[in-house]
Amino acid sequence: RFEDALPDVCRKTFCNINAMAHRPGGSNHIEKYYLALCYLFGFGTSQNEDAANEWLKAAAADGNHRAQVRLGIW
Repeated sequence: RFEDALPDVCRKTFCNINAMAHRPGGSNHIEKYYLALCYLFGFGTSQNEDAANEWLKAAAADGNHRAQVRLGIW
């Protein structure tokens, strides 16, 4: 499963995911979703539910179905 591999990915690359999500010109829904899960579960960063929800909403608005499911909109 996708989420099963995520902890290692986030621990190793949180800085890269964060940089991609904040890059000029925007980011894609996958980067936003990854960053949301990092904040949600505290992978590679401090757990922060507010930040997780903001990134989930951004990913969902960009069409990420997993984010939409987590937020209960799809």
